[in-house]
Amino acid sequence: PALGTDALRAVAAAAAIPVLALGGVVPANAGACMTAGAAGIAVMGSVMGAQSPEAAVRDLLTALAG
Repeated sequence: PALGTDALRAVAAAAAIPVLALGGVVPANAGACMTAGAAGIAVMGSVMGAQSPEAAVRDLLTALAG
């Protein structure tokens, strides 16, 4: 996430509603976002900018299943 997982963890712990990680989410950090307390992830850039958006989504799903 754009602010980092420490900030995500703090917001998720303090929020009364589910928090989504967005901004800079890629397969390499998607799992860490969930571990930090995100209820989910929102991605656009890493999918839309990929040579194969289908493969990018598959990589994200694999990382989350991880």
